[in-house]
Amino acid sequence: VEIGWGWDGLREQLDSLEIWVDRGTGSFVFLTIDTRPGYVDTEPLPAAGKWRYKAIWRKDDERVGLWSDIAEITVG
Repeated sequence: VEIGWGWDGLREQLDSLEIWVDRGTGSFVFLTIDTRPGYVDTEPLPAAGKWRYKAIWRKDDERVGLWSDIAEITVG
């Protein structure tokens, strides 16, 4: 699954993007902190299901702003 994201003109104010995932369990778990736009989730795909992702900006190792909307994708 490719998670497309960009700096949206905020590169000077931000360091990274913290990404969390729910792989159909109903609970989000930490996935990664990404410093380069565009992230590929390399987890093997299940036979079927829905995965959900959310993210928040980071600056100086602190969360900044609000959580993103939840993005959902059908996998498998």
